[in-house]
This record gives sequence, C-alpha cells and structure tokens, in this order.
Amino acid sequence: MLLDFALDASAQALTLAIEIPCVLGATALLKKTMPAGFAALGWRGIGRAYLWVLGAAATLAAIEAHSQGRAQVAQGILAPDHLLAWAASSFLYLLAMMQAIALPLLAVLIAPATLWLLGRRQASLAALLGLGTALATLGALWTLCMPGSAAALPPLAAVAAFMSPLGIGLVILPLVFGIGCQLPAWIPARPA
Repeated sequence: MLLDFALDASAQALTLAIEIPCVLGATALLKKTMPAGFAALGWRGIGRAYLWVLGAAATLAAIEAHSQGRAQVAQGILAPDHLLAWAASSFLYLLAMMQAIALPLLAVLIAPATLWLLGRRQASLAALLGLGTALATLGALWTLCMPGSAAALPPLAAVAAFMSPLGIGLVILPLVFGIGCQLPAWIPARPA
C-alpha cells in the first residue's frame, strides 16, 4: 500500500510539473491575445487568482479528507489513532487531484473568459457564477447523454450524481477565481 501511494504521489507530482509550465504558457498567450483584459489584471492579479483557487482547493480537500476519515473511523474501517496520518495522506491526494483538474480548466476556459469579460468591462462575480453554472449544467447534460455511464440511474439521479461533487466544484471554481481577481460582485446598470 505504501508503494502504491508513493507511485501515485510521484505520478501526481509529474502531472503538476507538466501542467504548471503549460498554464504559464497559456497565461502568456492570453497576454498576447487579450491585451485589454490582461492589462486590467496583470501577472500579479492572475497569480493572486490562481493562489485563491489553490487555497479553496486545499480547504475543500481538508474538509473532504477529514469527513472521509471520520466516516471510516465510525464504520470501524480505520483505527482512531491512525486518523491523522490517513487524513494527511488523503488530503495530499485530494489536493493533487483537484489541482490536476482545476489548473487546465482555469488556463483553457475560465481565465480567458474572465479576461474577455474584463476587456469588455463586463467582468463580475455574478458573470463568473453564471459561467460556472453553465459549465456544471453542460457537464451534467454530457454525463446524462453518454451511453452506458448513467444507464443504471434514472436521468434525474444521473444529473444529481454529477452535480454533487463535480458540479459544485465547477460552480465554485470561477467564483473563487473572480474573488482572487478582486472583481466586483456585479456590474451596475449603465444610465440611459
């Protein structure tokens, strides 16, 4: 088991080592393709937004690791004196998995959408919340339409199964990125 965890951790570290230069390259590409939006944030603002997402992922991973560990202790699967070590390793695993999904999604979809909205002076937390909701809805519909993946579940249960862990993350991710960018909650209506 320890060898499996070590191999898995090294594979996750390799994944992050590949993803980080790709994210930096995608961000540099955004500087060239969306200069107005990039000028509004700059490298520091985008870096701050990525750090906010990292902090949110760490918080969610810690909460999930703790709740899973407590559930395993309650079921008798895990001894109470092993809970801290198990939760620490589970936290690292969950954090690496969340970042492996969050970084490419941020670099390819959320950061460009935010910069595009900033260039049009329409960026707000409400707009990014709408983007996250649209992403979660599309993901749920995609899960529902995939053959065989949700065949055993009724359609509403398949959508709910997608929306509970992943869909909530897709809604939170753009919102946290927007908070890190220090966007306003909403854009007030322009006077006519």
